[in-house]
Amino acid sequence: MWRDGSLYPPRPTEVTDPLAWPFDTSGQLWIGDSGKLVAGIYGESPRLLDAAKQAEITAHPPAQKYPRTEGVYAEWIAACKGGTPAGSNIPGHSGPLTEMVLLGNLAVRTAQPIDVNPTTERS
Repeated sequence: MWRDGSLYPPRPTEVTDPLAWPFDTSGQLWIGDSGKLVAGIYGESPRLLDAAKQAEITAHPPAQKYPRTEGVYAEWIAACKGGTPAGSNIPGHSGPLTEMVLLGNLAVRTAQPIDVNPTTERS
């Protein structure tokens, strides 16, 4: 579900301190079958809202799948200077990302859900 501007999602029941929600002026809330995760706008400081699961993942982190960088801006500047290519495939990623953001903004402006088939790219 897309939320933007002052349209915050309802505070999850796992967040008992009313001052802790919204946790920042921007960020992400992911709701999955096994729990909920919050992170900053660029995915920084992710944490599970279930304290026991967060403790378990902190004690036994999953194997690192991707190399870590100094951040999106430093990574982009290094790629522009001929260094290691950016971790995100900018041509293949930016188009679909922009499409998603624009559709999200359109849904917010019209106050209606927009359902698009990702295969046919039609509603």
